[in-house]
Amino acid sequence: MGRPLKFETMALSDLTPAAYNPREISDMAMMGLESSIKRFGLVEPIIYNQQTGNVVGGHQRLKVLIGQGVETTDVVVVDLPEIEEKALNVALNNQLIAGDFTKELEAIQAELADDLDMRGPAVLLRIPEIEIDPPEIVLPTGEPQKEPQLKSDCLVEIYCTKAGLATIQDTLNEWAGLDGVEINIS
Repeated sequence: MGRPLKFETMALSDLTPAAYNPREISDMAMMGLESSIKRFGLVEPIIYNQQTGNVVGGHQRLKVLIGQGVETTDVVVVDLPEIEEKALNVALNNQLIAGDFTKELEAIQAELADDLDMRGPAVLLRIPEIEIDPPEIVLPTGEPQKEPQLKSDCLVEIYCTKAGLATIQDTLNEWAGLDGVEINIS
């Protein structure tokens, strides 16, 4: 079996992302990660190599924490030569060894969808960087709603219940037909 895990609390400013990190994340996936960390906390710690000072795993989680203004976090500390660090980085990020969802996923998603009815889904609109404004979203009176948030120059986040979503579906469908516009409902 491997070595026992060593945990430490470190300042984010002391965590250096590995320059070779072979992973990237889309804006949509990053927003999903942000939402997950906001909802559940950081349940998968960042992995830090004390020999090199590099982050080995958790580069995207580190970006989220920095964006949230967090100053310190718990990390798993490893003590590896650089070549082993790279091997661990690849293993941690390898989709081929991550496994696949089973057929039970659909039942779990249905159960979670019922929960989302209570909390409300998020609608993400990716609007190309051209001279257009996001659609005006009018939700039913009394709909619990946060103001749409501009996440970047071309990404808008809207929260609403499924009932509210139904009222704006035509507008979303209209926008989905425009070049470069992406819509993700979670």
